[in-house]
Amino acid sequence: MFASSFIDLIRKTYYQNCQQSIITSNENEFENYLYLRNNVILFISHGGGGAAAKILFELILYMESMYSFNILLIHSEKTEGNIDNYYTDRFKHKPLSYEKDHNQLLKIIQHLNPSCILSNSIGPIIVDLDLFQQYIPITLFYFHETTVMINYISPSVIKNIQSLPKDTLIYVLTGKIKHSFHDRLGLTNIQISSPFISSNSQLIIDEKMKIPLEISLIDFHNKGRIIDWNKITIIMCGSVEFRKGFDIYVEVSKLCPEFNFIWVGSKILNKIDVSYESDNFFHFPTTENPFKYFVKSDYFFLSSRDEPFSIAVLEAMYLNIPIIVLEENLRFNHTLKNNFYSIQNHEDDSVIISNYFKSINLVKRINGNESSKEYVRNFFTTPQIGK
Repeated sequence: MFASSFIDLIRKTYYQNCQQSIITSNENEFENYLYLRNNVILFISHGGGGAAAKILFELILYMESMYSFNILLIHSEKTEGNIDNYYTDRFKHKPLSYEKDHNQLLKIIQHLNPSCILSNSIGPIIVDLDLFQQYIPITLFYFHETTVMINYISPSVIKNIQSLPKDTLIYVLTGKIKHSFHDRLGLTNIQISSPFISSNSQLIIDEKMKIPLEISLIDFHNKGRIIDWNKITIIMCGSVEFRKGFDIYVEVSKLCPEFNFIWVGSKILNKIDVSYESDNFFHFPTTENPFKYFVKSDYFFLSSRDEPFSIAVLEAMYLNIPIIVLEENLRFNHTLKNNFYSIQNHEDDSVIISNYFKSINLVKRINGNESSKEYVRNFFTTPQIGK
């Protein structure tokens, strides 16, 4: 079922609560947003960026193209000089930041008096439920948390989630997460909402892909080494963390010296106890334009131990890059068998995974490869909701 139910619910909440009134305010810091008061939908993003924020970006771009809503994104922190700006610069209204100050966020909400709120992740509204209690009836929640993350939710936050009104709608990314929320937290009013790439985002990717990648590109972490682009090149895009399987990725690179392994994203390299010494492993801690690395890569390897539904995978598919995943938890059509590989029963063992890499006939990507771009365009350009 497409996300008409999701969008319709936002629309219904919006029209039920939007008001027309004379606007008066002495809040100088919000003076540029006075015209939105009483007639706005707030999308509140917990975290400076990443996949959870991108889900909101896509929804905003889609809804702004389809409807005449006023939508304002509220970031938890300022995001400057990264890929987020290529999305937010296209929004009709410039995003605000509450700078991780819950009282500041409350002040923004009170000032703008939104007709509907969409909050992603376990953010301030859930964490500080008493502070935002009066806005719960007009709030929808979009949880990007994974099954592993749910194990680390604090007891106070669990209590807050369980105390939400029974009719509060919660959206999650996969059936696995839905079952975890149900089994561990007792939540029942949950729907699955898969990521998508709006047509506006496709234009962004196309624009960024036109920026040439320097032939003599130097790896940031291991300065002085130049990538041999004649070798088959495998890429992963994400934060450096255990959940993303960064350690698995590095260890597999050591066992497959015949391939290049590139990791794009995250500046912090000390989160995981793993040796980074590998002649064929390259790390580029940047989020400014990850797509310029995609254009030179032959395969996208999703090494995550617990990945919901990666937007990065859809982006790679849009660029016709074949996908290799550690488990078949993504809803892709079996007709993509030439562009989609699933490693089963791997037990996070780098030896098993590397043997799989060597058992399949990896080749340099050419334009003649099966096109997954059209598949994304046909099935993943609008929000999708399923029970």
